[in-house]
Amino acid sequence: MKAWNIAALAVALILQSQVTVAATLFWPTPSEWANWPEYCRAKYAYLRRSETLEFGPPVPSALFEKYDASLGRAWVFIHHHCAGLGYLQRAQLARTPGDKKEALRKAFSESRFTFVRIPEEIPVYAEIATHMGTVSRASGDAAAALNYYGLAIQTHPDFPGGYQGTALVLQDQGKMDAAVKILLEGDEATGGSSAEIHYFLGMAYLKQKDFDKAVEHAERAYELGYPLPGLRNKLAAAGHPIT
Repeated sequence: MKAWNIAALAVALILQSQVTVAATLFWPTPSEWANWPEYCRAKYAYLRRSETLEFGPPVPSALFEKYDASLGRAWVFIHHHCAGLGYLQRAQLARTPGDKKEALRKAFSESRFTFVRIPEEIPVYAEIATHMGTVSRASGDAAAALNYYGLAIQTHPDFPGGYQGTALVLQDQGKMDAAVKILLEGDEATGGSSAEIHYFLGMAYLKQKDFDKAVEHAERAYELGYPLPGLRNKLAAAGHPIT
């Protein structure tokens, strides 16, 4: 093996070791473990299999192979994004503004570590972009939030998260018509198959007191299996119950 190949291999091994060590600095609570995507539980079990047994039955080894294949290069770095998801949950539960700010900082930086190292073609790219948009919105940076949501839409137009996040920022700004417009674009891009888009549309139309459209999208959201009853309850309270 040529000398430069040996050096390159050594550097790669050192970098991989540093990535693994950094990732294991974050350790989830039982609640964070339960709310994590399956690929997060798989990666943490891959890194620290014996310790993850505290959360329940062993994660099947077949999941390691599944996500190694489906995530490709992202499998190497995905645990940082998983930490970012955990820190966002901690920010939402933080008791002080300082704790919330620090948790949001970590939620962004950990996910960004993964984001800048993976190809935009893989679907998880849009998931991470949407997460970073959500963290930016929670941090009060609407411009950054719209930027990351826009990246999710641009790279994966059939992923609903970017449309939903953009709509929330527009609603924050009092731009209800624009929020409805982006959600309708998302509904078209997803072929009407996103329960989340329909739910958000139902909520938006409810705020505009367009009850017929609110009911229409609420019914579709629940037909598609949306789990939360909030929209159903709000419509019932407004005198427009759905079946």
